[in-house]
Amino acid sequence: MSPTPSVISYRTINPENTRNVSSMEKLASPLNLSAIQMESTASFAMPDMAPSALVSTLGTAQMTPGPAGAAENTCLSSSSQLDSKHTTSNFSFVDRSRSKASTGDITAMKEFFDFSAAARTDGRSACSMTHLTSTKARPQHKHASKTRELKDVASDTESESSVLDNLDSLIELAGTVEDQGRYEWSRVLLQRVVRIHRQRFGNKHPSTFGALEALSRILRRQGRYSEADQLLDGALKAFVDTEGPQSLETLLCMGLLALAKVDLGLYHQAVDLARKALEIGQETLGLGDPVLAKAKENLGIVLSFEGHHVQAEEIHREVLATRRETLGAEHLKTLYSMHFLSISLGGQKKFMDMEAEYVPKFLIETRILGTHHPNTLNSMHGIARALCGQKQYVKAEAIHRAIIAIRQEVSGPEHPHTLFGIHNLAGVLRDQGKHDEARALYHQLLEIEKRTIGPEHPWTLTTQANLVSVLDCLGEDEEADALSIATLEARERILGVQHTSTLASKNQLARLCEDRGDYQEALKLYEDVLEVRRKVLGEGHELTVATVATAERVQRAIREEVESVYSD
Repeated sequence: MSPTPSVISYRTINPENTRNVSSMEKLASPLNLSAIQMESTASFAMPDMAPSALVSTLGTAQMTPGPAGAAENTCLSSSSQLDSKHTTSNFSFVDRSRSKASTGDITAMKEFFDFSAAARTDGRSACSMTHLTSTKARPQHKHASKTRELKDVASDTESESSVLDNLDSLIELAGTVEDQGRYEWSRVLLQRVVRIHRQRFGNKHPSTFGALEALSRILRRQGRYSEADQLLDGALKAFVDTEGPQSLETLLCMGLLALAKVDLGLYHQAVDLARKALEIGQETLGLGDPVLAKAKENLGIVLSFEGHHVQAEEIHREVLATRRETLGAEHLKTLYSMHFLSISLGGQKKFMDMEAEYVPKFLIETRILGTHHPNTLNSMHGIARALCGQKQYVKAEAIHRAIIAIRQEVSGPEHPHTLFGIHNLAGVLRDQGKHDEARALYHQLLEIEKRTIGPEHPWTLTTQANLVSVLDCLGEDEEADALSIATLEARERILGVQHTSTLASKNQLARLCEDRGDYQEALKLYEDVLEVRRKVLGEGHELTVATVATAERVQRAIREEVESVYSD
């Protein structure tokens, strides 16, 4: 009899930049936040401020919407990564949210699991080799008492319930170190969990998919997009072979794979997978089934990335109505639907409507989850983003400062969540013309990100790209050009020449060339971008249309330059 196909049939990429084990024991140096102190921050001190006061201060929907900042991924946040365990972009069916991150006890963890493999992995992993701590110590992990039991978790003599209990402990431990931003350790734990699930229970056991989902999330958070794609593609083939093409596991795995394709910029493939998963759900599940609602939601998400925001809005409104009816207005998944609906509204530049969706979501989460919960902070970010779209930069800046203060307290100064907040603040400062302050923050971020997640992690490259826009505004042409070229080359190497982020970098470099009067080079770069966007996004996509207009503008400039030479 042939062996059961494995859902973990993928190969981990070999490290290119191995870090020393001793670096794990080093505490991250505190981030100097003196550059981002602001008197108005006190009025947004969330622990001492009622939600109603915040909403009053925000002044919801008072101004006419305007365009958001022009720089790339200005509002970078954990929500934009589509993989957060806590934020409203969470795709887990088991909510393991915590109101505070924990430091944990690495001594206890090492007793029952050998983390040497994590120490040898590559430097691209997010915060993998840096001991990130929160500002407040937490008690020892409650499952540390199972040290010896977990050593032999895969023993054939153990009962199924005992093994499952121990695997649940490992998954919870992986969540604890994930909360700390120590994604590499979490990945190693989850790889073992998935492997044991496969060996002991096969692909059909319900908890196998949960472990697989958690592992794929960690890989994506580390920027290991190709590995996540490999993992889920192999898992999908295994589920189809063993459970059938219309099984629940197949449907769920298709949804995860669609989101992994989004990370790779393969939007057409993502939409095809999401549509196929929805078709399976419509054929096999009832109208009110939560899995069917999830399949619809996934399609709405990938449609937004493809630029079809109107279609996405329709889908998210349908899912939101279903969840309000079946789950209630304050259910976690209902709040997720409000988040994704808000994103689709923002994509249409309906920033007042976007704000109007986020504010009640924020009020519910503040009351139920508390002011420090990641979901609540994510809603604050959404409100700030909507305010940016309305050009209410002062209010948005104050909210981002409040988010940073809370995340520093909860997660520490160098945790990815804190860094996301600082990145967003830098973008708002840039939008206000405070370029010197923005540059200082971007430089700080780059130093931390290069040290903790590596110089070629996608998040690091996004910071570089946004720093380029600030340097250009400051007239630092030489530094801007050099950094733009370096970012483009890294993205071509890491993400591929057709990835949307790579195209954004090429477009940015073209704009710099245009500003310097090098129209021939600018036109060549714009035409390269246009060719790929037509192929990947389609002729009618807003980015394709914008690139056509830009290329035509440069062509006119070249003609005018030639005519002026002949006229002289």
